[in-house]
Amino acid sequence: MLPLRMKGSGPTTSRLELWMAYEQLRQIRLNMSIATTGVDELDASDDFQLQEDLIPVESEFVQRIDTILAMMESEVNGFNVLSLTEEYMTHLNIWQRGSLTLKTDCRLLVTMTDDIGKTEHWSSEGLYRHLCLLQGLVPQVNEAAGCIWINAFFFRAAAMSPPGKDMVLSVKQDILAAIRPEGYIDYVVVMGPPSDTAQFLQHPTLQNLKEHEHILFVSQAKSRDILSLDQHIPQAICEMYACAKQLGKTTIRGALTDGQNWIFFILKINPDGNGATYAESKQLPIISFTFENMKGEVSRDFCTAISGIIAYWTEHSSEDIDENDWFTLKWRT
Repeated sequence: MLPLRMKGSGPTTSRLELWMAYEQLRQIRLNMSIATTGVDELDASDDFQLQEDLIPVESEFVQRIDTILAMMESEVNGFNVLSLTEEYMTHLNIWQRGSLTLKTDCRLLVTMTDDIGKTEHWSSEGLYRHLCLLQGLVPQVNEAAGCIWINAFFFRAAAMSPPGKDMVLSVKQDILAAIRPEGYIDYVVVMGPPSDTAQFLQHPTLQNLKEHEHILFVSQAKSRDILSLDQHIPQAICEMYACAKQLGKTTIRGALTDGQNWIFFILKINPDGNGATYAESKQLPIISFTFENMKGEVSRDFCTAISGIIAYWTEHSSEDIDENDWFTLKWRT
């Protein structure tokens, strides 16, 4: 009844399989009704469509299911986004098939970006000075500290919105697509005409973005492990995939960050709707180290580049890479 066998072995895979079994059994339980008492109660948060296809069963069998679920809960409650491993992406038929490479002439783009919004509070110079202040003020020891760094890039990107368009930033946006543990994506960046963004500002849910084309999805690494940000890529890709499926998008762009390091992605849903392929960039750091300065120094060029990428990618989020982009894209066959 539960086809759960996957390639691989070991604690991570076993825990993943346990969670998958728990989720499938929980869905079966939600569809049950008890013959002697009628329809079993559903939580208000559960999908009301389930009520249309309830399964009549004996009370004793329901009690057995509840006992099994209770035994499994203590284990699966500790399952978090860091458990979304490459094995889970394989299960979802998601594969890394491309690479994003910064253009060799991106310094010209940096110069052009510096000039955008010079008179705004969040100018390129303002962002740089702000991050230099954080370098000596806020140690990056947890997610909360990382948010302080991340937010600054969105404030700068908002100051670069083209004429006639505004930016809205939704934080901790709930994901409803049932392909992973219930949760959220950390940042959803929306750009569009003031009439559209004002509507989303009042009702900031993913469901209200189905007709919107300019959306960037950004995930924050869920633990402090700066030297291995790539270990959090499955987390970011699965969250992007869930958002794309929920919105019915075929191409989306996103990023993964811990505040001081950024990786950018383009994800494309497969033509048959089953799974996806994605391309990723190398890790872009905003702190550079030298023998003379082992504390690290904020790189103005990378601060400008990252904020410029965020602004440009939000505006062109559902499009293919073009000649004006910061990156070149190469897919593997």
